[in-house]
Amino acid sequence: MASDKDDHKPLDGVRQWLAKEAPSATERAEAIDKLDLQLDEVLDVSRRLAHNLAGRPDAWGDPQVQALQAELAGLRGELLQRWIDLVVAVRLSGTRLRPEVRPTFRRIESRGPNWDDIRDRPTNEYPAARASSGSYVQLDDGQRQRLQAALSGQHAALSGQHAAAVAPSVFPLQLAQAVRAELGDMPTTIDSEEALRAELKVLVRCTRPERQEGWRSLPPDVQVPIIAHIAARARRLQEPMIAPLLAQLDVDRQIETLFNALSRYTKEEAPGFVYGLARSHGARGESWTRDAQDHLAMLNELIAVRAEPTKANPEREIAKLEGMLQDEAEDDAIVEQLDAVLAAGAGKTDLRLVRMCRKKLDLLGKHARFKPLRKAIKEADEVDEAPERQAGPPPEWPLWAQVRGKRAAIIGGDPREEPRARIEAAFEFASLTWEGIDQVRQVETLCTQVRSGGVDLVILLQSLINHSVCGKIVDACRSAKVPFAAVERGYGVERIRLAIEQDLGKREG
Repeated sequence: MASDKDDHKPLDGVRQWLAKEAPSATERAEAIDKLDLQLDEVLDVSRRLAHNLAGRPDAWGDPQVQALQAELAGLRGELLQRWIDLVVAVRLSGTRLRPEVRPTFRRIESRGPNWDDIRDRPTNEYPAARASSGSYVQLDDGQRQRLQAALSGQHAALSGQHAAAVAPSVFPLQLAQAVRAELGDMPTTIDSEEALRAELKVLVRCTRPERQEGWRSLPPDVQVPIIAHIAARARRLQEPMIAPLLAQLDVDRQIETLFNALSRYTKEEAPGFVYGLARSHGARGESWTRDAQDHLAMLNELIAVRAEPTKANPEREIAKLEGMLQDEAEDDAIVEQLDAVLAAGAGKTDLRLVRMCRKKLDLLGKHARFKPLRKAIKEADEVDEAPERQAGPPPEWPLWAQVRGKRAAIIGGDPREEPRARIEAAFEFASLTWEGIDQVRQVETLCTQVRSGGVDLVILLQSLINHSVCGKIVDACRSAKVPFAAVERGYGVERIRLAIEQDLGKREG
């Protein structure tokens, strides 16, 4: 009788044949990566051809151009089909393809020979730009067309003989200037170990992970010349005239790490095809130096016509307005500065503006655009005019036990002694303090006071306090079991009474 082992011999033979003949998923994935590089090359050539023909509509009918287009289209189709076949083969083998997830930034502690003397301490932000990249220039149609002709097809889609241009996005001027300033000016010659170390130090610093985080805030077509410029400068160090110095310094590992960082970034972020990263690439111009200069010139032009000017700081503009009000500046100057505050991004009903501009109601009334601010000031200053409403609750009021003889605190707005004293007398508080919330430290101090039992009742002026501060104080009241009442608008006696009845009355019930 044959053994169980003998029964499985034919099946074992099939398994051995399959294991020998079928490529692994890893091998297929590597083949996909190689196809990606080939496809990038073909797409880059297609873009360059299209843009070279963008200004020559008569060339589209040239038989030679049509033959080149057909050849490129056929090559693209062949590469895409091979790519699809490989992906399907990987899935049929039982392996699921998953997109790579970019890891959270962490410092890479990779050290090699002479690494310490070409790196400096990393920082999390680009340094302040030390060189001016030119003032803001309005982008006109001529400049846009020149840029589109020079870029790699990011902002133009050609159909037949016509190009449909998409207006390029703008990006922060400060960031663009910082990137450009750190790249600096290329050294004309590298003829010493010291010059080589200095150049490599710049390139290593510019490709750190925290620097790449800054690149992600720039449009893809702006990232491409930055990466291509760095790659061309690194390839320059491998040219025959400089290569002997590299051998003496033994910094090949640093060059390889630099290229790996650039390749990894382009693969993860896909800003577009970057020429110069593949070993098979040769200089497009007369040298890699010339290529690096061309990429840098392209970046300079992009910054000049596309960078968005840095917006004004609202905090700085508000402080300037406050100083002008204290110095009793001219009305026209105050109006101009108030416009600057709003243009910088401050809210039209910002509590600080409500506090500062209270004495300028008549001036605000002359300008319709300040109507929201004027309304907010009036609501903040609202006082019940009827004498019977200023006198406080009637003797039979059921909530006297909740207020009479209590230590109360009003939170929000701009403390004013006259209404504070009126409210204290109306509700017969033992004491009443009015806390204006201007700083985080005041909020924490008040919350500590509430938790420690220094306050028996808290009155929140909701329209004069922001939500985050209000939430912190409410949490402190609840944790210390201190009653609180939220006044929706103003701070008149009648409004405070209604808020106490609504909030404290419900809780008592």
